[in-house]
Amino acid sequence: MSSLKVTNIKGPSNVITVSSGSVLNLAEAEGLKVPQWRNSTRPGSPVTGMIGYNIQTGLLEFWNGSAWSTGGTPTETLWYNEGNDVRAYVNNWNYTGTYNMTTLANFGNSYVHEWGGSARTYELTLSGIPSHTEVRYRCFIHMIDSWDNEYNEIRMWNNAQQELTYLSWRKIWNEDYLRNTTSNYGATMYFYGDQPYSYEPWNGNNQRTNGYVAIDTNWQPHSNTNIRIFHRTDLDQPASDEAYYISHSQLYIR
Repeated sequence: MSSLKVTNIKGPSNVITVSSGSVLNLAEAEGLKVPQWRNSTRPGSPVTGMIGYNIQTGLLEFWNGSAWSTGGTPTETLWYNEGNDVRAYVNNWNYTGTYNMTTLANFGNSYVHEWGGSARTYELTLSGIPSHTEVRYRCFIHMIDSWDNEYNEIRMWNNAQQELTYLSWRKIWNEDYLRNTTSNYGATMYFYGDQPYSYEPWNGNNQRTNGYVAIDTNWQPHSNTNIRIFHRTDLDQPASDEAYYISHSQLYIR
C-alpha cells in the first residue's frame, strides 16, 4: 500500500501544520488516486485549489477561484455560439438563408442555415476576436436523403490567414456511415445516424441513414483578431430530393 511519510504533524483545534521538511512518500507504485467527475457532476461549491480528474475530458483539472482549469492551460471561453437559432448570426455568413426545422435530430425546434440546392461553400467570417493563442471550432452538419457520394470538407484560416483543410468525407444515401474520411491537425468528426427531421424529402423512408456530423477542429494555434471557416459541399440537387444544413456553430478561444 501507499504510505505517507512526514517528520512532524502538529496544530491546535482542527488545524494541522506540516513542517517544511516533510515529504509525501508513496512507498509502492500504486499511485495516488484523486476524485473523479464529469462536467455535470463537478463539485457544486469548489474551493480554490480543489483538484480532480474529469473522466469526460480525460484531463486533470483544478478550481482556480473562478473557473475549472487544466494544469497550466488557459481557461477556454465559448466566444461565439449560434445555438439552435441562427437567424441573429446570418450576417456573418456569405449565404444568409435560414430554415425552420421543428424537429432537428435530437435538438428540437431549430433554425438552421438552409440548403441552397447546388454545390457551394458556406463561409463564416468572424472579427474582433479578443486576445487569445488558440481557437477551436465546432458545428453540426446535417445530411438528409439523396446523397450520392458527394464530397464535403471543413477548412479554416490559420494564424497567417492561410486556408487549411481539417476534415473531409463523402456520404451515400443508403449507408449509415461516412466514406473516405480524412482528419488533419487533430480535428475529429463523428456521424450520428437514424435521426428524425421535420422535413425529409423522402418522407421518412430513409431515416435510418439520415443524420448529422459533429465537427470539431480541436485546438489550433491562432492569435489573429479575424478568422474564416469554410464548409464545402458538392451536393448538387434541390431540397425536394436532398439537403444539407448547418447548425450550432461555436468558436472557443483560450
